[in-house]
Amino acid sequence: MTRHSGDDRALGHRFGRRCPRPAALSGSGRRQSPGWRFTRRVIEQRAARQPALIDRRIADEEERQAERRRGQERRRQSAQWLIQYGLNRSHLDAVHTGDCGAAAKTGRYRPATRQQTRDAHRHVPACDRCRPDTALGLLEWTQSPRPAAG
Repeated sequence: MTRHSGDDRALGHRFGRRCPRPAALSGSGRRQSPGWRFTRRVIEQRAARQPALIDRRIADEEERQAERRRGQERRRQSAQWLIQYGLNRSHLDAVHTGDCGAAAKTGRYRPATRQQTRDAHRHVPACDRCRPDTALGLLEWTQSPRPAAG
C-alpha cells in the first residue's frame, strides 16, 4: 500500500485517518445530553403518532370489508330476467334469465320484470343456453303432437 504524500493532507484529504465523532455523541459529559434528549423527543413523537396510524389502517380495512359486503349483496340482488338489446341498443335481440352468462358476455342487456320478459318473448327468441321460455312457462311446440297410436 502506498502512502499519500503530505500534499494530499494539505488539500484537506484525510486518507487513512478516522473521522472525528460529533461532540454530541462523544464521551464528553455535558455535550452528550442534548443529542440524547433530541433522540428521545423524536422517539416519543413517533410513538405518539403510531396509535393514530394504526387506527387509520383499521378504519381503512373496515371500509374495504364493508365495500366487499355491499358488492356481494348487490350481486345477490341481480335481476331475475334480462332483455338483450342489439348493437344500436334500441332493438330487442333476445330474452335471458338473470344468471345467463351469454347476456353478461355481450354487455348489451337490461334487467326486466317477468311481464316485460313475457311481452318481449313474443317478438324475439329466447336464449338457447338459459332457456327462459321454460322458466316463464311459455313452451311452444315447434312440432305437431304425435297422433295417438291406436
